[in-house]
Amino acid sequence: MWEINENFLIFKNENSPLIFTSIKPLINKIFKKRYNIKNKIPNFPYLKLKLLCGIIEFLNLNEEIILFCEQVHSNNVVFVDKKKLKETQFLKVGEKVYKYIYFSNTDGIITSLKNSIIFIFTADCIPLFLYEEKGDKIGLVHLGRKGLELGILDKTIEVLRANNAKIANFNFVFGPHICQNCYIVDGKIYNLFEKAKSRLLSFGIKNSQLYHSRYCTSCDNHLFYSYRKENKTDLRNISSITKIFLF
Repeated sequence: MWEINENFLIFKNENSPLIFTSIKPLINKIFKKRYNIKNKIPNFPYLKLKLLCGIIEFLNLNEEIILFCEQVHSNNVVFVDKKKLKETQFLKVGEKVYKYIYFSNTDGIITSLKNSIIFIFTADCIPLFLYEEKGDKIGLVHLGRKGLELGILDKTIEVLRANNAKIANFNFVFGPHICQNCYIVDGKIYNLFEKAKSRLLSFGIKNSQLYHSRYCTSCDNHLFYSYRKENKTDLRNISSITKIFLF
């Protein structure tokens, strides 16, 4: 179900799209490298943009539509279909030009575009992947305590239903995040996964539709960045979902 190599933790399941999260060695290489980035993106930190450019280059992307968002711990989720293509912009890195759509004040992206790839940055929060088993919709949500309390999972389900998706046909994959033993809020253990799971089950989603990586960003800090463990590090794990065959 989960495989790990020198660059990524990869989720594999029958009928699943490509789902992966970077591990430290790859991000460290990207961080040390210089990139001739000719764009600035409003409200998007340069370091995140550098990491994005590095992962794009590593994956050898060309004509794909790159989807990413500001991530502000909101409950905002967008659906991206062909109508959104008019918002496409161009990211110039050296001699290469990449197509992207950036969503400000947003923490979740769902799409039906076949030639697209979604990226989310985390360092303790959950990268929540979702995909339609026999359909064209995939998504990735930045899921932290604040977003959860604001109802980002409710909004995710609402956006799916508004776009004619049957929730019973979806699987939800929880990527590496901080575990309850490492996440203390106001002196109490906070189990981010269990709270998110409970909310999803309340929508009629079954346990058989949920998958958990079992990796903790703090316990497994040799593999993943942890905001809490590493004194508010600015470095991030990069998670992605796509129907494009990359590896």
